[in-house]
Amino acid sequence: MRKCFSYIPLLALIATIGCATTAGDKTKEAYIDQNAAKQIFTKGVEYAAQGKFKDAKEEFEKALKVDPFYEPAKESLRIIEDVADKKIESKTAIHLFKGQTGEVIAEYNKAIEINPRYAKAYSNRGAAYAQKGQFDRAFEDYNKAIEINPKYADAYVNRGNAYQNKGQYDKAISDYNKAIEINPKCAMAYNNRGAAYQNKGQYDKAISDYNKAIEINPKYADAYNNRGVAYYFKGEYNKAWEDVHKAQSLGYQVHPGFLKTLREASEGVEETLKKDVYPRKECEKDCKKMYERGELKKGMSIKECISILCK
Repeated sequence: MRKCFSYIPLLALIATIGCATTAGDKTKEAYIDQNAAKQIFTKGVEYAAQGKFKDAKEEFEKALKVDPFYEPAKESLRIIEDVADKKIESKTAIHLFKGQTGEVIAEYNKAIEINPRYAKAYSNRGAAYAQKGQFDRAFEDYNKAIEINPKYADAYVNRGNAYQNKGQYDKAISDYNKAIEINPKCAMAYNNRGAAYQNKGQYDKAISDYNKAIEINPKYADAYNNRGVAYYFKGEYNKAWEDVHKAQSLGYQVHPGFLKTLREASEGVEETLKKDVYPRKECEKDCKKMYERGELKKGMSIKECISILCK
């Protein structure tokens, strides 16, 4: 019988920005050094926070060469593009980048003050509020972002995350559905919707969404981990281990509590199978006893009984 455990390592639901849009190389299995990409990205953020957007852009592009799926670099490039296209003032962008290095909410406040119609600033500030557990304020910002730009998939993902953290899974699924409708290549929306289905006990639907997230981004470690948890709940421990090992190969730190529980569950199945094996000698004795008591089918010999029952 499967054991329950208190920690279910699904995903980091808050402070989410961006949707993965590139499928990438599905055959490449080498581990991508995300730490290297992060270091390059951090340097880019420092440049951007000083208004050096050209230098920042170069660093973000370098980060994506190291890890094509490093979403913060993609999001940062989109902000720089908004400056170039004059959708926002450079001061707004500077405050957004300063928000990644210092007082997050204070910097987003300044960005919104300069450009009160910039949906991205509201969505990012909402994620910052959610990370602090201030969900009412987070919802206000997500709603505002969606009001400004009803086609902003990231805002729906972020609001869905907030609903999920509050246990409102149906509302979360509705927002993920909308994000996917806007951007069918949003791996994060599929992954997080899978988590919502999983929290509702709908494991097959969850696995289907994790499959899609992995199809879009074969290096999505969270999705492998989450799918492993779903397989655990379905009692498919071998598949769970495969996904756990894949997540670990991508640098994901699988929670020790889950590893312990999965190991115990797997060992429990092995012990049960060992106990359920019908020892051949006992089986042969039973065939002989049934023959002597006349319990076998008419004409069946002890040898035939053994060939049928004692495999």
